[in-house]
Formats: sequence, structure tokens, C-alpha cells
Amino acid sequence: MAIDRRRDLKIIAVVSTDVVGSRRLTDRKAFAAAMRAVVDRLNKLFAPALAEPFLYTAGDSIEGALADPAQAPPA
Repeated sequence: MAIDRRRDLKIIAVVSTDVVGSRRLTDRKAFAAAMRAVVDRLNKLFAPALAEPFLYTAGDSIEGALADPAQAPPA
């Protein structure tokens, strides 16, 4: 079975993070809104290097992929 590719294969960096302690927060709506703002900022900041945009997932993590890690801004 062939693999469906959306892009040419290159070196990429997959970025995944878990928001530690988020399950203990009581205001989940405010937390989700804050995470969406963080994801929007990350997508703007890393726009030249994105392979897949950053997303906030229900598991309280942020994930994305960089197509050209060398173009990522310094931390």
C-alpha cells in the first residue's frame, strides 16, 4: 500500500508538548481560549517553517510540524 504524501519528504521536526497540571484548572473555557491564543501566536511566529500548523488538542497538548527546522526562530 502506498503512503499518501502531501509534501515532498524532507527533514522535518515534529513538535509536541503537554500542558502539565492543566487538568486541575477549574475554568476550562478560559484555559482553552488561552491555548488557542498560544497556538495562533505559534503559527504566526513559525509561519515560514511550518509543515503542519500547530493545534491545541483535547488532551491538553500542542502539536505541530516544521518543514524547515533551520528557519525556526531562536528560542
